[in-house]
Amino acid sequence: MAVSTPAPAETAAPTSRPHTPEPSPVASSLGDGAAAVVRSYLAELARGDRDAAAGYLAQGKPNETFMDAGAHVNSIRSSSVGGGRYQVSADVQTSTGEFYEVFVLTNGPSGLQITSHYAVKSQ
Repeated sequence: MAVSTPAPAETAAPTSRPHTPEPSPVASSLGDGAAAVVRSYLAELARGDRDAAAGYLAQGKPNETFMDAGAHVNSIRSSSVGGGRYQVSADVQTSTGEFYEVFVLTNGPSGLQITSHYAVKSQ
């Protein structure tokens, strides 16, 4: 006489996931806007159009003499630093080496503008 054993019942894995807060769309879009301003500024410099690049600065003229036609952004990151200001860091590769740039942007009369920036050449 054969004895049959019922198969164990399958149990469903829990479907609930821990709640992860969604980033604020306003903060995210402004931070993305700050990164876009920096990308545009660097692109103008790579094209050799220093006058167009100066339009992204709140004051002064571009001082990145290392930017050339072969320059490209390896990575870019932005974050809010409060008070309507954003900090954007960019890793840029040029024909003369790799540079790390930091920008601070603030809302100006015509939108986000670069108020300060500096670059350091990677060793």
